[in-house]
Amino acid sequence: GFGGPGFRGPGGPGGGALGGLLGVHPELPLRALNLTDAQEEQVQGIFQSHRTEAESLRQRAHAASEALRVATSAATVDEAAITQQSQAFSGLIAEAAMLRAKVRSEILAVLTPEQQAEATKIAAERHTKMQERRAKM
Repeated sequence: GFGGPGFRGPGGPGGGALGGLLGVHPELPLRALNLTDAQEEQVQGIFQSHRTEAESLRQRAHAASEALRVATSAATVDEAAITQQSQAFSGLIAEAAMLRAKVRSEILAVLTPEQQAEATKIAAERHTKMQERRAKM
């Protein structure tokens, strides 16, 4: 498949509640776009070129999540520690967003205008379905 280890948030595929924030997969419907063999190779190369960075981010996010859990589970409330750990964690969320945007931009550059339009259409449909599910909760 596309991406591989390091391209989702902590907790494996989907990454739980924070997977979307910490994952670096570009959330493009690649399998639905009928990529040519050359495009698939280019996309795999893009993922490979960012794999080390994504894995490092995943490991640091796991450590930051654990540090925040420890800070918020302490018997006494240490606001400074909680604030410090929360800020470190939010910095990783921002870093993941930047990497996700870079990967997405690089992949979009490989797609034809028709594939880009189809990707936009599918993403809009997925977003609408997600909003509808949330509205029912």
